[in-house]
Amino acid sequence: MEDGTDPGRYIIDDVDASVIVMAETGGVPINGSTKMQLAFFLMADDLPGFAGQVAFVPHRLGPYSEVIANRCAVLAGEGAIRDDGGTISLTDLGASLYEGAGARLDAKYLVAIDVYKKMMNPMEHDMLLAYIYLMYPNMSYRSD
Repeated sequence: MEDGTDPGRYIIDDVDASVIVMAETGGVPINGSTKMQLAFFLMADDLPGFAGQVAFVPHRLGPYSEVIANRCAVLAGEGAIRDDGGTISLTDLGASLYEGAGARLDAKYLVAIDVYKKMMNPMEHDMLLAYIYLMYPNMSYRSD
């Protein structure tokens, strides 16, 4: 990259690239890690190639992927994304990686990220979970 940042150091695969793109698409941060997880869950249902890279299990806040959580933690630790507990956004480093991340992804991934983020960001968490549990009853969490 022009600024000397090596995107290969931070963007290992499509999951990393997708996290960076999800954090910035539309110039608006995503409203928290739970919505990040839920957006990727819905995206994985539409994109079988992506679904093969992540696995989701029922969780009390909705479908959860350890892969997504770990990638977000690594990218936050590297200083590429910022998770302030309410939103996930790009740092200056993440912004410098954004173009390369988008270029790495197939156009259908970019469209799916944009669609799901726009749909989910303004939704209340309870409404979003109701939709997911209605459409995917196997993802409802049952406590013992």
